[in-house]
Amino acid sequence: MFKFYNIDEDYVKYLQKIDKQVPNIHYRTNNKFGYL
Repeated sequence: MFKFYNIDEDYVKYLQKIDKQVPNIHYRTNNKFGYL
């Protein structure tokens, strides 16, 4: 069973500034993180 999480996009952008390995969560077609 899959679990989907709501992730704050601003928080991910902040993490991306610190660690370049943080993936981009903003997808238009294949949304793995439950955004609508």
